[in-house]
Amino acid sequence: MTIILGFVAFLALQSTSSSDELAQIEQRLIKTWLAGDREAYSALLADDWTTTDISGHVLTKADVIQQQFGPPVPERPADAGIDDVKVRLIEESVAIVTGRTTVTLKNGSSIALRFTDVFQKLDGRWQVVVSQGTRIASQP
Repeated sequence: MTIILGFVAFLALQSTSSSDELAQIEQRLIKTWLAGDREAYSALLADDWTTTDISGHVLTKADVIQQQFGPPVPERPADAGIDDVKVRLIEESVAIVTGRTTVTLKNGSSIALRFTDVFQKLDGRWQVVVSQGTRIASQP
């Protein structure tokens, strides 16, 4: 019985540390994007990563890297952040992460999105393998 309880505690600890790690990766994604750090941003995405954007288009990693990091280099917003992050571990090497991204433009207006990222542990590290974003409609 003690062995079983110990194993359950170990699994719970693994789950918590993976959840924390995935939430931190989400924060790194937004920070590297905001800073225009192409290399660091790209390293967090699997080579075959795709995303469905807010207009329903499916984009590859190469498409997004080109659009977001140029050339020409696009102007960055004033600020961006992620909150309301929830992590669901499906198994030891697969997780679904949801949350909200808010981007504040230099003119003071903001855009909010709900996102879903699917992560897979590849070669010992978590990478995003597929994403989807939905714009949150402005409230009147």
